[in-house]
Amino acid sequence: MNGKRVEIVGIGHMEVIDCIVHGKAPCTADQLMHWGDEVTLNLCGAGSLGYCFQALSKLGVRVGLIGDVANDALGKLLIEIFRECGIDVTRIGLIEGAVSPVALYLLLWGNKKRPLLRTSRPKAPPWRTSFCQEDLDYIAQAKILMESGYLHNPKVWGKPTVEVFRFAKNHSLTTCLDPQWASALPSRKWLTAFDNLLTYVDVLLLDETEASNIAGCSCAEEASRKIVDLGPRIVAVKMGENGCLVRDGTRTVHVPSFKMEKDEIIDAIGAGDAFDAGFLVGELENWDIEKTARFANAVAYFSLLGPGGSSQIPSRDVIENFLMKKER
Repeated sequence: MNGKRVEIVGIGHMEVIDCIVHGKAPCTADQLMHWGDEVTLNLCGAGSLGYCFQALSKLGVRVGLIGDVANDALGKLLIEIFRECGIDVTRIGLIEGAVSPVALYLLLWGNKKRPLLRTSRPKAPPWRTSFCQEDLDYIAQAKILMESGYLHNPKVWGKPTVEVFRFAKNHSLTTCLDPQWASALPSRKWLTAFDNLLTYVDVLLLDETEASNIAGCSCAEEASRKIVDLGPRIVAVKMGENGCLVRDGTRTVHVPSFKMEKDEIIDAIGAGDAFDAGFLVGELENWDIEKTARFANAVAYFSLLGPGGSSQIPSRDVIENFLMKKER
């Protein structure tokens, strides 16, 4: 970090390694004999927060993570991946006795994102439910606090996250949240996991399914309106190939995605996390919501060109040149 303060601090889902297998499933005995020649395997430092912050660092933002990983070979690999990408890892701890979870994506049947197999998580490193004074001091010197994966872990629902978001707001940080999936709750009951957290959230980043389950309605535009009324200044709904819908309380914009051929897409894993990174750049720069959404769509576009959510994210200059060409 060259002694400079970080601009964005992240907490949340970062303790996992993604193992992504590309290729074609063998259909005959002969294909099975030579299958290894047609398969590629990538290990990616992942978790929704890990992908997002690697993309942010590649976009030239000074970022740091607070949290814990397992004190095993994969946990140490995660820290090294983050460090090499330029992320400040000084607030990441190693947990003895924990085992790094691995998400296995077997992309062998033409699908670009599923199926997913995940190892069991009984010994996965626990998420921090409280923050020491050094953590809080680290947060206070930043401009934005981002949490991703909130709904994945019931242990951080309500008070634990409310307290750190309230602290961030009291220190004039912009607060951003990508809640992700709530497997521990039935559909349309997800709002119960938030308590009063949304009153401390400035920017809420969702996909269509998440917005629908939180708001209790199927229309993205109606869901964004209902959620803005709960407190967030901005709600951005990611809609995949249909772009995104962003509402800021005074207006709603729908920004289309950048079209690409299907065979250009390597996989869509982490594309939403790359979108988050682009959106956070816009927040950092105080852009209007339309410019921010367009930039975020472009970052997501580049993420599709390689394995995982951040391997093909270029510099900010490359993305801005891409956007200029698209405007001609």
